[in-house]
Amino acid sequence: MPVEGNFQSPFESLANGLTLSDYDDWLTFDARLSDLVHTGRAKRVTSMKVLHMPDEEWYVDPSTGEIYVYVRPDDKVLPKWERVEVFGKSIFDPPLQSPSQ
Repeated sequence: MPVEGNFQSPFESLANGLTLSDYDDWLTFDARLSDLVHTGRAKRVTSMKVLHMPDEEWYVDPSTGEIYVYVRPDDKVLPKWERVEVFGKSIFDPPLQSPSQ
């Protein structure tokens, strides 16, 4: 269920003010994500399919149901943190209306 108002989920704000391709910013981001997992405000889940790399990590925000994918950097890949649209639609899209009878 969408949350009304100016609410910003922890996942939306996780990378605020950071440039993930910058090493120090990536360390800050990684620490923030670890803190969310440790406190139960994020949960790692099994991916439904590979979006970027086989070792990417998927996380769900238990309070909103948002799902994000995290690609950790290596010598050839820059980090990524992005929202996943499951089944081709955002989880915040309004439900489909059934035809009137």
